[in-house]
Amino acid sequence: MAGTLLWSGRTYGKDGLYAIMAWGVLQIPYYASEPGGNITKQLFDAFLGATSQTRINGELTSYSQVGLNLAGVAVVIWASTCRGRLDLWRRRSLSPAA
Repeated sequence: MAGTLLWSGRTYGKDGLYAIMAWGVLQIPYYASEPGGNITKQLFDAFLGATSQTRINGELTSYSQVGLNLAGVAVVIWASTCRGRLDLWRRRSLSPAA
């Protein structure tokens, strides 16, 4: 959806860029309650955080993992730099031709 809005050409893709940025912000916090990962797990994860697990008689009884998904951080940084470029393109197209 965000990709479609980005390439639609409407308002220079600003709506799509905001949707991509919102998706990236939602991906940043990382919490997992099982070793398989968190509910927002994507194909590519770059994780920075801490893990805690408790084993009793060799059996996993408690597991928690908190941190930051660095892939989400990268998406937000990319989208924020593109927002500046979109404003530049918009200003160029609105300025009178010399």
